[in-house]
Amino acid sequence: MPAFIFLLIGVFISMIITERANKKLEMEDKAKLIGLFSGQRIYNFGMLIAIFSIYFMNTQLEIIGRLPALVLYIVLLIVYIIFTNYRAQSTLRINGFPDAYIRSHLIATSIRMSSLIVYFILILL
Repeated sequence: MPAFIFLLIGVFISMIITERANKKLEMEDKAKLIGLFSGQRIYNFGMLIAIFSIYFMNTQLEIIGRLPALVLYIVLLIVYIIFTNYRAQSTLRINGFPDAYIRSHLIATSIRMSSLIVYFILILL
């Protein structure tokens, strides 16, 4: 239960940061955001599903031990966070979004993903 509460708190904080950043955008930029990441969201979600699938498949088949699998899983998620944040930052910069918005977006995404990592660490240990 504490793991789930931690996850909810992380997602909630991330949502607050995102909402505050969105309120500071011009209407034109808000409209641009809708289509800007639509293709990336599906791709990013697919990568996340692949990472989770690898981890849970290993927990069932026990190909490698639980602790090495957890470490591998965390490394994969950190690489995922870095990769997706880099792509998002590049996309936002190319499209002329303010630095303050980009920073808020990266912080919110990192908090959301970090809370997910901590959630799985807590439930799997």
